[in-house]
Amino acid sequence: MDTQPTKYVYLTRREWAIFLTCWIVYLFHLGPVPGVNENRYLNLARSIVDEGRLTIDRYHYNTVDKAYTDGHYYAGAAPGPAFLALPIYALFKMGMPKASRTFFGQYDVGTYIRQNLGGVNAPDEFIQRYPFAEFLIFHMISTALICGVLMALIVVLLYRLLGWIGVGERERLIVLAIYAFGTITFFYATRLYSHVPSTFFVFSAFVLLFAIRHRGLNGSWPIVAGLSLGMSALMEYASAPVLLVVGIYGLLVLKQPRRMIPFIIAAIIPVIGLAIYQAVCFGSPFATPYSFGTAPEDIGVHVVHTGGW
Repeated sequence: MDTQPTKYVYLTRREWAIFLTCWIVYLFHLGPVPGVNENRYLNLARSIVDEGRLTIDRYHYNTVDKAYTDGHYYAGAAPGPAFLALPIYALFKMGMPKASRTFFGQYDVGTYIRQNLGGVNAPDEFIQRYPFAEFLIFHMISTALICGVLMALIVVLLYRLLGWIGVGERERLIVLAIYAFGTITFFYATRLYSHVPSTFFVFSAFVLLFAIRHRGLNGSWPIVAGLSLGMSALMEYASAPVLLVVGIYGLLVLKQPRRMIPFIIAAIIPVIGLAIYQAVCFGSPFATPYSFGTAPEDIGVHVVHTGGW
């Protein structure tokens, strides 16, 4: 049994070097202008902080990835990334003056909204009042602190896991370089998508469970693993199959009820939060935004209504 469980929380000098290298590279490649996927999270975070609402009515023209029901628009995805961005936006709002409309004034906001984002019906008043600079800056900060940081931590966890199973130092670094900079994960580390947060939480759960089984990790770590597993569901609906596999692995690892029960309860907590969000927004804990159209003229399914976009 591991007598120093806290050592798993701290990074070694090599791990810090890996983390900072990845994060800095990601920072230099941030995609500044948010698209329809990023805006669904930015809209929700802004609505919660600014208006105390879960609807995204105020800025819904900047994304086609939304759900329309009962006269309101909602983010067309699981809300987890927006929840992660809440403290970032709250601090951003307090710490920075309103971005001047002269910032990025050379950008054609009308073309951006109506053509690039599919908001073909956006009225002129919306275009004129749209806080483009604020969305851009908020997106860059959120991406850097959420996707950039979490992706760099995933790379560190992979480095550690490979070491545990006996992979040599040189081979580990080669695998990390390919994964961090040579796969599609590089793109997702530089945009506010759900892929990186979801992967981080489910992979963290797996690594913790692996350490419990093979490294003698003890204490309250099964609770942390369960909470991390549940958080992945809050980030992305499509992670469900992976969550199921890792959840079964967790039950096989923990075995005893005194460790299994806290693991299960912890995993359920974020799922309950997701169910409450869905009940409030869509009328049922089992209804997702994919159950609804994206505009009043779309009925029954999550289809994109963009005119000629």
